[in-house]
Amino acid sequence: MVTEAAWRTTAPASVVALLNPLQLVSNLWRHRDLIRQHFDGWRKVPPEVRDRPEQAQAYINGLVAVAQIFDQKFRDPGLMQVLLG
Repeated sequence: MVTEAAWRTTAPASVVALLNPLQLVSNLWRHRDLIRQHFDGWRKVPPEVRDRPEQAQAYINGLVAVAQIFDQKFRDPGLMQVLLG
């Protein structure tokens, strides 16, 4: 299980990579309010990975995965709308 503190401090891509799909959905549901609160700020790729294309892409893929799960599993299109602007 990913703690609330981890969602506050860990890039979504890292969390997505750590969990199997069932664990991921469970953790997203458990921390959905916190994720909604911080998601907009996560849209900016962190400076430490900007110059590393593979890591930057993994970060972006993690954000998209989180938004897709909210949209498809939780029937909450809000995060996808944030990504699409």
